[in-house]
Amino acid sequence: MRRRSLATAVSTALLPFALATAPALLSACSGNDDGETGDDDDDDDDDAPADCSTRPTAIPTARGEVEGAYSPVTGQFVFFGGDEGVPVNCQSQTIFRNDTWVFEEDCGNWREIEGDAPFRASRYAAGYDSVRDRFVIFGGRFRDGTAGRYTLRKTASAYSFGDESWSDLPEGPEKRAIHAGVVAGDRFVIYGGTGSTDGASFSPVYDDTWVLDLENETWSQLDIPGGPGGRVFHAMATDGADKVWLYGGGDENAFFGPFFGDVWELDLAAGSWTELHSGNGPNTPEGRIGPDMHYDEANNQLLIWAGHDISDLGNNNQLHSFNLNSNSFSTVRAGDVIDAGSNGFCDFPADFVAIEENTPERRYLSASALTDDGRMYTFGGKTDCGIINDMWSYDVSLDEWTMHTRATDGESCVRAYDDCSTLCF
Repeated sequence: MRRRSLATAVSTALLPFALATAPALLSACSGNDDGETGDDDDDDDDDAPADCSTRPTAIPTARGEVEGAYSPVTGQFVFFGGDEGVPVNCQSQTIFRNDTWVFEEDCGNWREIEGDAPFRASRYAAGYDSVRDRFVIFGGRFRDGTAGRYTLRKTASAYSFGDESWSDLPEGPEKRAIHAGVVAGDRFVIYGGTGSTDGASFSPVYDDTWVLDLENETWSQLDIPGGPGGRVFHAMATDGADKVWLYGGGDENAFFGPFFGDVWELDLAAGSWTELHSGNGPNTPEGRIGPDMHYDEANNQLLIWAGHDISDLGNNNQLHSFNLNSNSFSTVRAGDVIDAGSNGFCDFPADFVAIEENTPERRYLSASALTDDGRMYTFGGKTDCGIINDMWSYDVSLDEWTMHTRATDGESCVRAYDDCSTLCF
């Protein structure tokens, strides 16, 4: 097969890290050709280019069911753990991890964090604590081996970007997984999830809202009438103050659908839930599970990325926006569309879809974060070809995707090669 060329939108300067080529190719990061570093003024030291030649070239293994966060202080994207078991005939084969990786913007490299970490887990809830520059997680599930019941967690932990270390937080409410969370102000807010340890059932599904006060380190339940109802696989976002938004997900029937496509707003100051959109009507995306969602303050909108819907497409790489002024959806990037379709369950021909060029693979349950200047990072997730380990960013103002590290697993053949006989290779 002939490898496809990369379009200009792809960040080829960062591909050496994905392809693990010689570190010498990265030496351009360390200064100009003659070794000069500018004048000797002390104020310029902080602006000196990083020495990228010393950075590691390894990248994380492919995985799904993971969450991430971005630190504007360190310029790093972090994720923890997840499930790196490669599905067989579209059936889950779990291998849970507890490693911590950071993607460093200055050199475009990945680096694994050493030291103690929380126990292995996936399908946990997470948020970014901007007050303390921390990545906060709660709950999740794991098991040893690929069969049997799961163990659910009620532990909470925080990763400090500055110290590059984990610390324990107070245990939370009932053990759960497949919930969602955000940090709003000084509060880690979680909603929903399941208490099931059976991989063939999502019941019971929770419809409760809990808050961890990050200053006093105490948990409390918000007793708010109404609301979205029981949810798993939903997404949440926040303005960092008193507003929290919830989108999509499923309930006890999340194996087969239907999936939700509604949008809800939680006002923490007023103590109320409000439905902003029912998920029905024209220009409304298919309901979905496992998407990522972020609040774009500059445009007062929610960005909804990827997920798995009930259509023939299933996993998608669509990007939608939800305007919080008009409470309406718009399609930002249509992503791949059905071409030949599938031959049957877990049987996809090479022309299953017509791909949108220079975009990430279709996926769900990936790690993602939005920077203050409007760049959305995404790593990993579950795909039609298993699990993936690529790293991309989307620039909201430029409407442009940039690939930082290429996948070594989980990418469809047509995204990488010109001549393909099957969807996966």
